[in-house]
Amino acid sequence: MCNKTLHTLRVAFKLAPTSHLVQGGSSVSVMVLSWVLIGVSILLVVLAGIALCWQVLRHREVLTALQGCQAQVKEMQARIYQQQDEMRELTAGLRAEKAHVEQLQRQVKLAHGLRAQVQSGL
Repeated sequence: MCNKTLHTLRVAFKLAPTSHLVQGGSSVSVMVLSWVLIGVSILLVVLAGIALCWQVLRHREVLTALQGCQAQVKEMQARIYQQQDEMRELTAGLRAEKAHVEQLQRQVKLAHGLRAQVQSGL
């Protein structure tokens, strides 16, 4: 069984022939190779776990930044709505002042006309 297993591993991993180990110590080389494969597999699993943890932490950071940006957007929208309300109020006030100025100008014209009539009648 050991020669067959070693041959299968040699073919699978394209190992160089180890004729000196096949005769007496083939079980040792298969065991070493098995432990190396197990070690590499464990290392890959640990690295994948570390990468996953790093991704989770980055995801949390991105979510926190996104929530901060969303809060800023809401604050800016509230300010924009407030400024739009103020703008409408100021526009209405300006319109009222212009109408008042026009009314005063008409009154001044009327007063000048009355004064001219009074002066011409004297």
